[in-house]
Amino acid sequence: MSDGVGQVETWREVVFDGDHPLVLDSGAVLERVEVEPSADGVDLVLPALPDLKARREVLGDRRSPRVYFDLSPLVAAKDALTTIAVDHALVRRIRVGQLDAKTVRVVFDLAPGRAFPKTMAYVAGPSPRLSINEPSAPAPLSAPG
Repeated sequence: MSDGVGQVETWREVVFDGDHPLVLDSGAVLERVEVEPSADGVDLVLPALPDLKARREVLGDRRSPRVYFDLSPLVAAKDALTTIAVDHALVRRIRVGQLDAKTVRVVFDLAPGRAFPKTMAYVAGPSPRLSINEPSAPAPLSAPG
């Protein structure tokens, strides 16, 4: 599909048995999409997989900014192949698609007219996630007394 800025994204079909994909030997499946908005940004929660790798790419400009992450090895279940409207100052929507047999692409369509957020990252650990956020300035320290 064309994204309007001269870039082309290719989405491939995956064979399913019911709701489960049949293309990945490791069993690494994104079963559902869980979005966690906060005051500072939006996180997309990922399954805890030891071999999961993420590649990030930033596209567009202030009129149509987006960032995508290619996650592998991973296959999205049918319920996870979705577009989610996000009511947040930084993120307009999140799209999840299967790029190839072992790669899920997650696209964050960012709010137009703003600078790119400071954090656009894959955060590993026991609760891995894709994080798009602009940390709030800390409150000033009050004078002792």
